Amino acid sequence: NKWQAINFKGTGTATTRAIFVNGTDTPLEYDGTSLTALTISGPTDVNKLDNLISYKQRVYYLENDTANSRSSLWYTASNAAGGAMTEFAIQSLLKRGGQFYGLGTWGRETGAGLEDIFVLVSNVGEVLLYTGLNPADSTWKLVGRYFLPPPLSRRSVFSLDSELIILTQRGAIPLSRVVESGDISQSYAQLTDKIQDAFNEVAVTYGSTFGWEGVVYGRGHMLLLNIPILSTEYHQYVMNTLTGAWCRFKGWDGICFATFNDKLYFGSADGKVLEADVNKNDVGSAIDFDVKQAFSYYGDRETTKSFKRIKPVLVGTNNISFNVGMDVDYSNKNFATTASTTGATTAWGSAWGSPWDLGDSVISKKWIGVSGLGRAGAIRLKGMHEDVSWSLSSTHVLFEPGGAI
Repeated sequence: NKWQAINFKGTGTATTRAIFVNGTDTPLEYDGTSLTALTISGPTDVNKLDNLISYKQRVYYLENDTANSRSSLWYTASNAAGGAMTEFAIQSLLKRGGQFYGLGTWGRETGAGLEDIFVLVSNVGEVLLYTGLNPADSTWKLVGRYFLPPPLSRRSVFSLDSELIILTQRGAIPLSRVVESGDISQSYAQLTDKIQDAFNEVAVTYGSTFGWEGVVYGRGHMLLLNIPILSTEYHQYVMNTLTGAWCRFKGWDGICFATFNDKLYFGSADGKVLEADVNKNDVGSAIDFDVKQAFSYYGDRETTKSFKRIKPVLVGTNNISFNVGMDVDYSNKNFATTASTTGATTAWGSAWGSPWDLGDSVISKKWIGVSGLGRAGAIRLKGMHEDVSWSLSSTHVLFEPGGAI
């Protein structure tokens, strides 16, 4: 049941259809009412089709027959989801062996307009870029070959706005950065640079576990990278697409993720489909949180500091409590200082009208006593809340400088 799927309408159908392949079972199509076998001819064994994509009004299928060391690309007639297909032999194109694993499309500005590029990714990280109408047309040509770390799954290729991202053993790599730097230097920037150590650890430990994929959730301003820990436990490394900041989600044990009508859903190991990012609880339970800011030397890397007080500026529900403290010099300590939000209901910029009114929310900004001795510090808030909401707007730190070590 590890299916890859796309939506495709084509001609002669009243509705868009979902098409499914998994490399083991008969390809399927779903028209909104019935799930039926997809009629395909061309491949010797259609059950070997394990990935697919639509490109310029055709559906392209990857065939990987490992028993016969065969890897081919099959494509349909224009506007057709199945039927008689044409083969584009690709096994011999690989310089590093292996088989093709992922498919994607990428729009690149050439100076003369936008160019639509067909992208093939092998399981050992070889990336081929093609342009043109289809492999049988004279416009079809190879325009790039690059070598990246191996991708983590067949679902490792996904789009983020106009960018194509490849999720590899070394991180989430934007294709444009690779094309700009070339395939020799390997000095391109990665989306996961800020969390590189954490990402490398889970990639090495869990890289062979099923469930790696990326999904963009526009309404929540999130890019989620799904990290399979165990067959029933999954974490998500989540990037704020507005700021580039990262965090980790736990408790969303989703094997797969998708967006539908601007909402985010995931499928669980026990066969359920759940809507994420809705309500203010976790399926009726409290939400456990642990907020830790990046360590800062506060402008002086040499001087020891005695941290005295912090002031987190919180906007949200009044009278909610949480534990608060200051970790120093990259420690991760336990603390029991309890604080709560208190403040007056405030309308920010009320002269501009009701859209800026905070309603029943309060702005809480009070100094809280902490302790800690070190050169670097990180503010930490921890707790468990249900049916409340708040956001951390800013933080302030008061410390007494000491001598240099």
